[in-house]
Amino acid sequence: MPSPEAAARPRLPQHFVLTWSALALSAAGDRLFFAAVAWFATAQYGAAVGTLSVGLAQFLPSALLAPFAGVLVDRLPRHRLLVWSDAARLTASLVLAGVLWWFGLSLGAILVSVMVLRVAGMLFQPALKSALGTVARNEGQLIRLDVWVLAAGMVAGLLGPGLAAVAVTVGAATAMLMNAGTFLLSLAAMIRARPLFAPQEATLDRASLRQAFHGWWSSAAEGLAVVRTDAVVLRVAPTLPVIDLAAAGLTLLLPAVLMGHGYTGGYWYGLLTGTWAAGRFAGLFLTRRLLVHSRKGPVLALNAVVQGLAMTGIAVVDSPGAMLVLFLLLGVPSGCASVCVSVYIQTKVREEVRGRVFALLGAVVAAAMPLGPVVAGAVAAIDSVPVAIAVLGGVLAATGLIPLLSGRVWNAE
Repeated sequence: MPSPEAAARPRLPQHFVLTWSALALSAAGDRLFFAAVAWFATAQYGAAVGTLSVGLAQFLPSALLAPFAGVLVDRLPRHRLLVWSDAARLTASLVLAGVLWWFGLSLGAILVSVMVLRVAGMLFQPALKSALGTVARNEGQLIRLDVWVLAAGMVAGLLGPGLAAVAVTVGAATAMLMNAGTFLLSLAAMIRARPLFAPQEATLDRASLRQAFHGWWSSAAEGLAVVRTDAVVLRVAPTLPVIDLAAAGLTLLLPAVLMGHGYTGGYWYGLLTGTWAAGRFAGLFLTRRLLVHSRKGPVLALNAVVQGLAMTGIAVVDSPGAMLVLFLLLGVPSGCASVCVSVYIQTKVREEVRGRVFALLGAVVAAAMPLGPVVAGAVAAIDSVPVAIAVLGGVLAATGLIPLLSGRVWNAE
């Protein structure tokens, strides 16, 4: 007989594991390719040209086009968008593998590959997150689904660069072929998962397809209108890009911090970044077990301030042991808040504009991430690496004061 706790636990919907597998595979493929390409571009063209160019090619398409992608997510059947996205990325990966094999590692071929793959995949995440709100039967199950989805991205983040290390030894074209393999498996899994989305799938004909592109610009602005009128989203949204900006800057500066304290090997770097990832995982599952339903507000209010203070502490301490605690503290609220933000949008934002809100927030985060290394590098050049980390932490904590001082955010359910 199952225990009462197990019986009360919200079960995963049938076919969701197939959907999760598709997400994890496609995310791992993306991470594999982008990590490998960043390596090749940096090795051949240097950090100033190669790394910066790849970073801009990766994030600018999402930042510019994601709000318009959100319109399609809200107007077209979401399962079809998921399938089309995987099919587009599979086709693009195969074509671009041939381009890279034929033209070699020219900077133009690399940047075109990055941009095409990013554009082809920008419908996937908003479509999946928007669909979960209607797939789940209750908020407890929705939180569990969000935990699984966010965990898939974190697993991909850990596996992708590891696979890229193998791809580096065989070339960029082979990395793209490996990427195509992940999209092929993802496409097969997503097609098999169709029954999960069947109750919400609408009939698609030429008229509805034309309607999906009608009034694209004005419809994209509706996502911004929701952000501006929802009191909680309005106050929490500004923290999201700053969190990712600060995290990108800290990732860049951490090796210099450790070397400055005499730790020239890679042991502590791996341990600290692994602790950071472990904290995020812990935050995901703590949210599901301890913060369901009525406790999202305190997490959303405290998230950015706690992370900012932890980052400032990393700039001050000189012991890797103390840094371990601070990196764990940096990760836990990040994992908790990721679930809370998704669940709030999925339950409080109207279903017909939900995709636009997710796409808009994703675009803002994508646009902010490349600024992290730029800001961090500029401050470090002017003063020092610890001061640069302290500045990032201070900016993050200051941004977090907006939701921290809001009663609406504290009381969010």
